[in-house]
Amino acid sequence: QMLSEIARVLVPGGSAAVTFGPSSEAARTVEEENHRVYSVHEAVRLALEAGLEEEARSITNSYHLPYLSMLLRRV
Repeated sequence: QMLSEIARVLVPGGSAAVTFGPSSEAARTVEEENHRVYSVHEAVRLALEAGLEEEARSITNSYHLPYLSMLLRRV
């Protein structure tokens, strides 16, 4: 839902920076007690479903956890 709302308020061609964290290079998203660990594949899929395409991607470590940051553009 969050990505759909971002796509809704962006002008066509507009960009937004979004961070998913923690994230994983694993093949699927893992749901834990109070949060999800998004796979990169799932994050890209969710963005595309919302009408956003990936312009750039970066994975950084914070407190020993990987965080996925993406620059997304409304198509």
